[in-house]
Amino acid sequence: MIEVGVFESIMQSAGQEALVAGYAEITPAHLAIALSRFSERESSHSTVSVIAAVRREFEDFGIDPRTFRRRLRGVLGNKGAYAGGGAIQASSACKAVFASAERIAAQEQVPMQARHLVRALFVFSAEAAESATAGPSGRGGPQPLEDIPSEL
Repeated sequence: MIEVGVFESIMQSAGQEALVAGYAEITPAHLAIALSRFSERESSHSTVSVIAAVRREFEDFGIDPRTFRRRLRGVLGNKGAYAGGGAIQASSACKAVFASAERIAAQEQVPMQARHLVRALFVFSAEAAESATAGPSGRGGPQPLEDIPSEL
């Protein structure tokens, strides 16, 4: 499993993104923004390898984190301040990304790490797009992630 401090930092950042944009839940797009911010963070001794691994995942996908984050925020827009009280929760699609990350880590036979979340976001999104374009197949595949545009 992801180191607790890293996980909390990423989810706190994703929650802030969602709240500022007026969303009631943390979506995969908010998670992607948080991970892109995390990849550009100054690293402490304990997180240097974790941040470097997340940065490498973005590089492997050919994505500049800052440009990606700005474009994604522009596409998501701002719904206005979220007026709901209490802690913001992860959406079912966001939870599915975590499940995908756990499967990726299990295939590698390693504990889940932040880098697996980056890979899962893009792999899950690609699978969802394929599933959506293939039409109804009767198979229960991933559902399209409507908040992550395919052109990003």
